[in-house]
Amino acid sequence: MEVLALIGLIVFCAAWGIGVLSWFFILFESIAVHRFAYLPFGFGKLVYLESEAIPLPAESIHMQQVIKTENGKFKFVSQKECLFFQKIKWWGFRLHTPFPLKGKIRWRNGIAEIEGRIPLGTSVFLGAWVIGWTAGALMLLGSDSAAFFISALGVFIAGWVFAGGMYFLCVPYEIRRAKRIVTELKEYLSQPDSISDAS
Repeated sequence: MEVLALIGLIVFCAAWGIGVLSWFFILFESIAVHRFAYLPFGFGKLVYLESEAIPLPAESIHMQQVIKTENGKFKFVSQKECLFFQKIKWWGFRLHTPFPLKGKIRWRNGIAEIEGRIPLGTSVFLGAWVIGWTAGALMLLGSDSAAFFISALGVFIAGWVFAGGMYFLCVPYEIRRAKRIVTELKEYLSQPDSISDAS
């Protein structure tokens, strides 16, 4: 039992360290995405994938120009590829989750292929959270007391339920938000006169 507690302590400390480092990566990733750095848009779990008939961008759209809609920001990195993410609103109420999607749209044969990914940093933190709570349960199991066994089971369940609830409530919400943002781009591209309003 003492060996089990020691293993739990080591794993808990490792998970805690990874969790702290992930916060720094979350900050770095967020800044990089908001600057439209290309690489971070390929990181993270793919949670939104679909194809849609979106007008192919006109040649008059300037590459590297940032397009703003009500809920999103877009940037064409080539004639047939666009990056997007949720626009931050400083005024008014808006629900924010730890899983804001970042996405790519690629045009192939006149059809737009859309993919959205959750942040890699948040995923790593959530994984470290689950491992840390599991390790905490192992530390409690290091005791022979039946009361500690019940506590360990409670710690294990609490950690997993929180992480699972966070993921399965927030990610579908963010997918719906990403779909609204893509719809806004579709409407924008259907009105060529609005190109001059982009900033």
